[in-house]
Amino acid sequence: MNKKKLLLVLLPLLTVALVSALVLTYYGAITQNVDVEQAVTLSGVGCTNNECDDTISETIYSGDTLISEVYTLTNLAGTSRDVNLGTTYNPGVASGEIVTTYLKSVDYAYSADIAGVGVDVTDEGEWLQWNYTYSDVPTHTPKMTVEINYPNGFAVTTFDDGHEGWYYYDTTIAEARFADYVGGTYSDFVETTAVGNVLTVRIKKSALDNEFKWHGYANLDGVGVWINAGKTGNGYSDPLFEVSLQEALNLPYTLQGGEALDFVVSNYFNTTGFDGTITTTVTP
Repeated sequence: MNKKKLLLVLLPLLTVALVSALVLTYYGAITQNVDVEQAVTLSGVGCTNNECDDTISETIYSGDTLISEVYTLTNLAGTSRDVNLGTTYNPGVASGEIVTTYLKSVDYAYSADIAGVGVDVTDEGEWLQWNYTYSDVPTHTPKMTVEINYPNGFAVTTFDDGHEGWYYYDTTIAEARFADYVGGTYSDFVETTAVGNVLTVRIKKSALDNEFKWHGYANLDGVGVWINAGKTGNGYSDPLFEVSLQEALNLPYTLQGGEALDFVVSNYFNTTGFDGTITTTVTP
């Protein structure tokens, strides 16, 4: 009889314990809804969804160097990201037949007063811009020249034996007038303006070599001013300003948060023949 009573007392306690174990399945849960996007993007001419097509229409010969369009890597994240570049060739080539390097853009800027003429060169992204600033009330019509890679390059000028207007000339064109004094555009790579005492020449970077030289000339109140790296005011053939628009990109490159990097792909063809595709890939 005592054993039966004890069993009846223990059964309710066991039942409570079993019910508690079934109800307490966990202590808590955390749910995160996340939409992850790519941190580094690639953009430029011919680019869609981070894929870029650079179709080459001109003939490339052995010993030539082919420079791509300017592409931009942008880090959309707030923290830094390391990026690498690698190039493959299809069909494959032997070592040294095609030498690929990567160059990053360098902003060029210059500012000085040369013999009374304010000379400023600024980097405007796709363009380089030359401003010549004259006296507030010029006694003579301000005129200017910007000459690139003398004597085998080209020049943009307002000087033409006394007639006012903008002219372009190079080794193949003796002289070509393309605009009145107020300014205009030549062949989509030169823009000019004359506003008050400030004359401006803009030249697209695509029309300039990676490394080039320049000098200039100005008319300051009837006096000729030679604009050169020596600031002598008495000649511009030597020394010339020396400019580099690109420099080697060291890899891997660390893109800081929010940074945008402009770069080009340079391929040197040390081969007697290649007919195929060259693919450059951006990797973490």
